[in-house]
Amino acid sequence: MAKQREEINAVIDLQSEGIAAVIANRQLAVISKAYAYLSQPGNNIIYIADEVGLGKTYIGLGIAALLRHSGRNPAKHVDLMIVPKKNLQDKWLKELRNFAQNNYKGGDYFRNAASIDNVIHNRLRPISPEQLFTIFRMTSFSSLITSRHRVREYLQDEVFSNDPFCKGILWQAYDQGYFNKPNKGLLVRLVACLLNAVSSKVDCLIVDEAHNFKYGPGGENGDGAVRNQVTARFLGAIKDKDILKAFPDLQGKMKYPLAKKIICLSATPKDRQLWEIKNQLDCLMSRHLLKDVATTEDIKALLPSFLIRGNMEYRLNGIDYSRNQCRHEHRQGNVTKDPEGKPITLEDNLDNVFWQLLQYKSIRHLSQKANASFEIGMLAGFESYQLDMDKRVAEQGDDEDSVDPGKEYEILQSRSQKISQDANVVRSLVGSYKDAFGNEPPPHPKLSKLETELLRQFANQEKALIFVRRIATVDELLRHLLQRYDQELVNSGYLSLGGKWTRYLTEKVRALRKACQKFYNDRKRSDTLTLLNESGELDAWWRKLDLPAYLERIELLRYAYANENVPLINLLDDHLVHGKFRRSQKQTALNSLKALLPVWREQLGRTDEDISEDEESEIRADSFFKDYFKKGRPGDGFNFRKKIYRENWYDFNFYQLLLADQNWKTAALSAKKSLGTFLPELEGKRPHQVFTAYQDAFNIALTKPETPAYRLKTHKGGNPLSKATFLTELLLNCCQEEWEEWKNKHRNKEWPELLNELAVLNSLLQSVFQHGSGLLPSFVADAKEGDFTRDLIGLLKEPEAPFHFVLQEVKTIIKDFSLIVSVNFQERDPKKVIDRLKNSSPVIGASGQDKNRSAIAARFRMPGFPYALVATDIFHEGEDLHTYCQSVYHYGIAWNPSSIEQRTGRVDRINSLSYRRLIASQDLNFSNKVQVFYPYLSRSVEVNQIVKLLGHVNRFLEDFNKIDSVQRYDSEVNIAEEVTESDIPKAITSRIYSKYDVEHFKGI
Repeated sequence: MAKQREEINAVIDLQSEGIAAVIANRQLAVISKAYAYLSQPGNNIIYIADEVGLGKTYIGLGIAALLRHSGRNPAKHVDLMIVPKKNLQDKWLKELRNFAQNNYKGGDYFRNAASIDNVIHNRLRPISPEQLFTIFRMTSFSSLITSRHRVREYLQDEVFSNDPFCKGILWQAYDQGYFNKPNKGLLVRLVACLLNAVSSKVDCLIVDEAHNFKYGPGGENGDGAVRNQVTARFLGAIKDKDILKAFPDLQGKMKYPLAKKIICLSATPKDRQLWEIKNQLDCLMSRHLLKDVATTEDIKALLPSFLIRGNMEYRLNGIDYSRNQCRHEHRQGNVTKDPEGKPITLEDNLDNVFWQLLQYKSIRHLSQKANASFEIGMLAGFESYQLDMDKRVAEQGDDEDSVDPGKEYEILQSRSQKISQDANVVRSLVGSYKDAFGNEPPPHPKLSKLETELLRQFANQEKALIFVRRIATVDELLRHLLQRYDQELVNSGYLSLGGKWTRYLTEKVRALRKACQKFYNDRKRSDTLTLLNESGELDAWWRKLDLPAYLERIELLRYAYANENVPLINLLDDHLVHGKFRRSQKQTALNSLKALLPVWREQLGRTDEDISEDEESEIRADSFFKDYFKKGRPGDGFNFRKKIYRENWYDFNFYQLLLADQNWKTAALSAKKSLGTFLPELEGKRPHQVFTAYQDAFNIALTKPETPAYRLKTHKGGNPLSKATFLTELLLNCCQEEWEEWKNKHRNKEWPELLNELAVLNSLLQSVFQHGSGLLPSFVADAKEGDFTRDLIGLLKEPEAPFHFVLQEVKTIIKDFSLIVSVNFQERDPKKVIDRLKNSSPVIGASGQDKNRSAIAARFRMPGFPYALVATDIFHEGEDLHTYCQSVYHYGIAWNPSSIEQRTGRVDRINSLSYRRLIASQDLNFSNKVQVFYPYLSRSVEVNQIVKLLGHVNRFLEDFNKIDSVQRYDSEVNIAEEVTESDIPKAITSRIYSKYDVEHFKGI
């Protein structure tokens, strides 16, 4: 075994910055044993069931890489990955390329194969022998022929690329009625068999989150879930006798199995019973270790022979701790970061009278049911009073990961239940409250407490991940947090500019503050403005104007409203009173808008070619201070936005940075000296364009000094490289320690690689000031109309400066550059960095409505914006959100304890913020631990559900390492059961050991 370990070390290196040696060594031990096991004849499936966040992706890639390396023809080895969702495809491709680039030492063919295009497939296709890596998603297995017109043509032309054999089978199927609606199930099974028949053999299959197949393939007649039926036939795990009888030509082409070796990955290999593990394997392989087992005891006895399960462990000052000991679970219902947190109690006021009335009415409503119970997490009132289940969502296109717009919850125990059990009660009471209090919604006691605490954390630039159950809660919490952030932290805080900062309180800044206040004071009118924009009459009027497509009428409406267009405001006010738009007033308003068109178009300034037009469309609320700088908004915001694209404030001056370092000074001077002939095409160019031309010439002179085409004479405006930019000054004068550390890590790189690393760092910092927390202080500095660099540094540098936190963010990016690049930007493409971070906001929301989940996750993995991510369970697995967040709020309770663990695992992982703090300090104190919150209102029905849920969580944690026990997690809460806060189970704080860790593996 020692010799084998040496051979493996020659191929794979898992040691990396920020990963403790004990973790990397364990990962290598798992890879070694799993590889040795799969290398033996007859062993075809290994199951890696490590805890969430322990690096299963890298372990799976390591095993697959060794199988490829030791194969007869590594350059022809075919690997297939099957993952649950689209965003996980992106993650796996990212990790595959990262592994090939940084961890595999066995040859360039692996790196070259991983870098090719078309690795990710949105739809199932036959496996080609030329496609060395393929990543499918499970949802495409279940939507094989759905939502298609001309299904036969689609299958024939797109899926099977006009393969003659497949075309013949499909025509036979057509003649036999397989394409008739009642035979849809038969058609799905046939297509799955065809995919197997014309696919190349797969050398290694990795199945991520394999527990999704826990219900097995079903019977031969297709009585299981469509996804499982398709998977089992595509992978040759079962023979479909009916299909083979109907199409005998398939017989000789089927492969049983399709994959030679399979690696299953899941932190939750079973939910309730061991048979779920057998069911998973039955979907993947025709013969396996559990194929013929008869009892649970048989499965239990075989687990150590094919399954490895490890726990996250920390060694701190020579003592080992399990993961649960490094978390602080706030089970008192509090939302505050306090070891002795106090529960959320109801005060004696009208707001809480409303809550109590809602509780009473809900209990009465539930009592009418035979069992007087509700499903954990399925009462709307526990989260918010927002009820917009009928809200339209953005069109998702041909994406099977999209969510049904009619759903209130995205993940349910019962597929038939789409809305809350107390929805009608909430709707009725909220309607009455609004009628009584001028259309104002009632405040929610739990929601408001959470908002207040999160705002306190934002002030300290702390991040929080908040999980909710209801899609409506995402929008409501997002809207509330953004409003309070803008008004309380920014307008009344950072922009107050008192004391010695009063000199920055210019007229432009005063106008900005006033605009913010007006924006929120007039929110009701703004909502009415949106209704007006959606009216058919306005749409017809707009089409008659025959304007360019890029001009949107909502932008004109906002412009007119912000400029106090009287007819429009009268129309909006009348609607607020009467609940409708009067025709006469509407026509007057339309006439005034038409007259305003020329002024608006001139203000818009769309002709500026420096502003990117491909802004990502957003469907959620956003911060006023982000919105202020968008095109078409009145005020000085967009003018400033245009200006920053014309200046080179946020560009590194590579020459100045290299000149300031003794090791690079000589090379920098030599490269600058070689800039010798004048370039006429620079005449008439803007300063930032001239700067870019000189910088590009300098970089080429540095890396290719023999290239004469880039010899420049001094430009008539002077050599722009002679003057440091703002960002250069910031690095050299405010971040000396971090900059020295960065240089020392990159000093030995060749010039092209070093310059690219500098360009990536430049893009990261540029994003802070163009799209993130640095945009606002930049505006304030420019509004002073003095020396921009001096003024902006003045707003950032001193600890008591109003925007000092932006400098801290900059320092963190420089210090953690390698970590940030490894988790977000492995391509090391400066332009992609800018694109991915351009929509940064202080708070973001995510649900199945959002197509850009990977981009949302990437932004949250950055220091600074966003400080909070409010997400539904659509984010409970797959995305790593750990780099700068160590607080998870289970605000909306999931009924399944495995979902709770998956949620928490988004931030409790290797190299997480908490992990790095614990390892660096070697101190297991409260502030270093992952903070896990379960907010609830004391003395309410919420206590009933939290008692049950946390009991499940404790049993799940204990069972996690046994695996072999059978558990039943009842999701129903009986409202008649009398419980109090004293019945809430305490968190398990003793050390937990894994029964199936790598040292106990018996497969070899």
